[in-house]
Amino acid sequence: MDQAVALIDAADQFLQSAIAIHRSDAVLMQHACVLATRRLSMLAARAAEAPDDPAALSRYCGDAVQADPRAAGTLEVLAMAWLTIAAAHDVRGESDAARVAFARSSAVISPSLADAAVRVESRLLFARAELGLARLNLHIPERAEPHYDRCIAELQRLVTTTPAYLPGLISLGEAHRDRGRFLANYKRDVEPDYAAAERHLRRAVTLSPDSVPAHEALSKTLLFRFYQARDADFERALGFARAAIDAQDQVLSRQPDRPDAAFNQAANFGDLWTYMAERAPSDQVSATLPTLQQALQLFERVRALAPQRPDTYEFDIGFRAQAGEILRVAEQPRITLLEPVPRLIDAAAANAVRLNESYVAWALTELAPATAATGSSETTRIFDQARASLDRTLAVADERHEAIRMSLPWAAQRARWAMTRQEAPTPWLEFGERLLNEALATERGKGDNIIACEGAALLAQKARYGATTTRIAAAEEGLALFRACAALSARYFQRFRKESDQLTLVLATLRNVGGAPVSSLPTSQR
Repeated sequence: MDQAVALIDAADQFLQSAIAIHRSDAVLMQHACVLATRRLSMLAARAAEAPDDPAALSRYCGDAVQADPRAAGTLEVLAMAWLTIAAAHDVRGESDAARVAFARSSAVISPSLADAAVRVESRLLFARAELGLARLNLHIPERAEPHYDRCIAELQRLVTTTPAYLPGLISLGEAHRDRGRFLANYKRDVEPDYAAAERHLRRAVTLSPDSVPAHEALSKTLLFRFYQARDADFERALGFARAAIDAQDQVLSRQPDRPDAAFNQAANFGDLWTYMAERAPSDQVSATLPTLQQALQLFERVRALAPQRPDTYEFDIGFRAQAGEILRVAEQPRITLLEPVPRLIDAAAANAVRLNESYVAWALTELAPATAATGSSETTRIFDQARASLDRTLAVADERHEAIRMSLPWAAQRARWAMTRQEAPTPWLEFGERLLNEALATERGKGDNIIACEGAALLAQKARYGATTTRIAAAEEGLALFRACAALSARYFQRFRKESDQLTLVLATLRNVGGAPVSSLPTSQR
């Protein structure tokens, strides 16, 4: 990458010399602006700081507008500059700035679409800006869906008129894939979009077998098809996951030092590990860990290449948290995987990286009881650190739903820890139940399998440790939520099946003794 940036800088020097001679040549200025966008695009993979606007990116972007403001070429390079700025902000987790830049790109190029002789580049730039806006509004369906629809309609027109145009085919595949993923979040039919995405991208790979973007887009599409199939067909899902890894290997073999290439493969290995670990018998979960280690090693490699990328820390932390949860349920050792979490948090802070607080809280929530099992004196402090992260996230409206998801297991684990210290669990149970009720009052919360299962697990703690008069109701509500979770995602429910079975026994005992204190219940039911 450094060599490529150096070559761009050399070409820029050449163009500057030419512009000094031909001062009013708009085409030369456009080329200089394009070089600046390509340079930023490469540096953005390392989370380089993004400029505020095209003029700040390169004075030649502004000069091109001054020289020929209405030319199609000028509008295209300006839209490209805004797109690149948006992508750079997005990599750094600066969503608001990215949203503004994507919108500016769309606004710059959209007037060109009315021209009967509209260029394919203009259609492509508009579609990419709309896709960027859709992605940034993923959790606001009424905002996201129109952007997806405009993007796909424009790209469909593009590939109809120029069927062998590779960037158009790739972008159309990506747009269908992303709309499918968006629809999946709202339990809508995704097969038409995923099938269309795979069809367009396999055609792109056939047209250009050495195309890195085509292989990478296909890999991500196959990964999403894996997500779609994993609840229904184990072997079919595994086939998609392994095909996604094979496609990404084509990328890594050509670009071994590109951070995005390594990151995407790390995520692929992580998702494959999760799938295998969730379905493995308890005594075989440890046998799946080499696949997780492949993911963690790749994340470490990406951090060495791009230490300011938030996602390399967040995904690493997230997969460790998930491993902690799965290994805890399987009653297998987990401290070795969780111990690096505080170091990752500190490394992110040292590189001025702001992490997703929900991920941090999730990992710390798993780390705290793992340290308790080793006799550590740090357990309460780690629980408190997790709660502080949750409180910060709960205060952000757009992040509150995700924060509630993470707060429920924190409350359940904190209540359990309080009981081991012979402290009252009531404050933690009430905190969690208040958030659970808030989530279940929304359509999104009712359809969220994580809310259902984690909420049920919280109520199971209340059935064991809550006030005597509330235990039976808590057990009944918990079992109802476990049933709802199983209906929403049989796969996710599997890690809670044992707890659901235990809660059934607890409820039977409570009904027999009229809400006994937990000390009177059989040990296996506590």
